[in-house]
Amino acid sequence: MRAAISGFTLTVDHMMAEGDLVAAHVTFRGKHTGNLFGMPPTGKDVVGRVADIVRFKNGKAAERWGVEAMSGVVGQG
Repeated sequence: MRAAISGFTLTVDHMMAEGDLVAAHVTFRGKHTGNLFGMPPTGKDVVGRVADIVRFKNGKAAERWGVEAMSGVVGQG
């Protein structure tokens, strides 16, 4: 993502934890300046959102369940 989106920023919109699970909803933004998912650069500003639940074991991420809303990225190509 960082290679394809210049000025990449990530904002944590919501985050919560319970036991060994952490849930986060994040938004990323930047300019599409490199190859992304097979799409050539458009030079347009893009926005994407991700919702993740991560299970930690021994201080490391052991499992991840996530949903990516990439319409703000791929829909702008």
